[in-house]
Amino acid sequence: MSRFAILAGIALLVVTTATGAHTPSQPPHQLFSEGDLKLESGEVIKDFSISYVTHGTLNARKSNAILVVTAISGNHHRIDFMIGPGKA
Repeated sequence: MSRFAILAGIALLVVTTATGAHTPSQPPHQLFSEGDLKLESGEVIKDFSISYVTHGTLNARKSNAILVVTAISGNHHRIDFMIGPGKA
């Protein structure tokens, strides 16, 4: 691999990390702790916890909830531009 390709990769990583950072204007992260999580395989993830962020308010019918798995976007803040009144 060329030296240029390595430097370009490092630069992309730095830019991606900086733009994916949480800012004060975004909703705060919350943490759900499950404890030991038993998988279908029988294996156990010890002290499992997951970070999540909520936007807006759940309606009375609870029909406006949307779950976005972080793995789809790499970082849940990358889709913040799609969240809000009049948006998805």
